[in-house]
Amino acid sequence: MKDFLRLITLASALALWLVFPAFPAEPEELGPDKWPTTVQDTVKDILSRMSEKDKELVRNTKGGDLILFHHGWGTSIRNYYGLWRGNQKLIESACGGPCQPDDASMIIIRAVWGELKSKSKGSSSNNSGKCVATDKMPLMSSDMLRCLQDNE
Repeated sequence: MKDFLRLITLASALALWLVFPAFPAEPEELGPDKWPTTVQDTVKDILSRMSEKDKELVRNTKGGDLILFHHGWGTSIRNYYGLWRGNQKLIESACGGPCQPDDASMIIIRAVWGELKSKSKGSSSNNSGKCVATDKMPLMSSDMLRCLQDNE
């Protein structure tokens, strides 16, 4: 039964990858003047645009399966938020320094997942605030991954 449920989750993730709207009724890309510059602001924006069904799917996905969102949703994040077009502040917020846009988008996906998981536990931040990136102190990618793995 456990394997069946995991298969259903993976199939749902694949379906999300195929049909997740890249933010309907919005341009496919934000202009540089509208780019969020922190992971925290990006997560807020993404969550404000996600349907409850998509939030539930991401929340119920195992941490190790988040890579299934790299194409599709991850591509939309990279394109929409300018990760391939020079949004270095967001990249540095995600990675704690320079990194590849693909890596930054996966950190953003994991941060969305972590926020959804923390809300489902009735708290407003992961691990009582120990894992929240701020404008002044963005999490390093290794810290973010360790924090999120603790919440799996």
